[in-house]
Amino acid sequence: MRKSFLSLSVLLAGALLFSACKGDTGAVGPQGVQGPAGPQGPQGIIGPSGPVGATGPQGLQGPVGPQGPAGSLTNVIYSAWFAPTFATVTPGASNQWSSFTSVRSTPSITAAIRDNGIVLVYMRSTTNSLIFSGTDQVTQLPYVDDRDVNYMKSWIPSVGNLTIAYSSSIPYGLATVNGWTHNFRYVIIPGGTLGTKITSGPAAGYTVQQIKSMSYAQVAALFNIPANGTNEK
Repeated sequence: MRKSFLSLSVLLAGALLFSACKGDTGAVGPQGVQGPAGPQGPQGIIGPSGPVGATGPQGLQGPVGPQGPAGSLTNVIYSAWFAPTFATVTPGASNQWSSFTSVRSTPSITAAIRDNGIVLVYMRSTTNSLIFSGTDQVTQLPYVDDRDVNYMKSWIPSVGNLTIAYSSSIPYGLATVNGWTHNFRYVIIPGGTLGTKITSGPAAGYTVQQIKSMSYAQVAALFNIPANGTNEK
């Protein structure tokens, strides 16, 4: 009986001791202040550029714009080939010379053209020609045939007119000369020269004498003159 009481006393004392050792939980302290942000780190290295992409397809062509006005010196005037009718005859009874002239109204020959432009006149042979030996041969006037002393020339007697004249050492009659049906064509180049050189247009840089010295084919190619037809208004 005494032993049981002693054991109970020991357990009770241990419990009291454990309860005395275990204290109450303390209150949570306040949160600390956040510190300042640190310095920014160095920038990273930029990587290499990527490859160039493939070229895209070509877009559709836009509509053609309106044609601009022609320049002053590009307005070269050319006539169609024509066969003049010679009307004036002066037979030479003593020296056997005969002369024939034909005046053609040419409104494109203005005072400005006469004074500063260039007028080129060409003659083309036909099957009836007695001056050229062949057909479709072209020469610039003045032209001299030394075989029979045939002389063909042209000049501007007045503004708006062009004269073509033929003379020969053989006293041909008027019907014979008109029967040859030589063809003629004139090319009128407006002014635009500084001294003796042309300053604009397809003939820029050429002198007047160089233009006059060109063959008909060269002049036609330079100014884009067609084989037939006219642009004269």
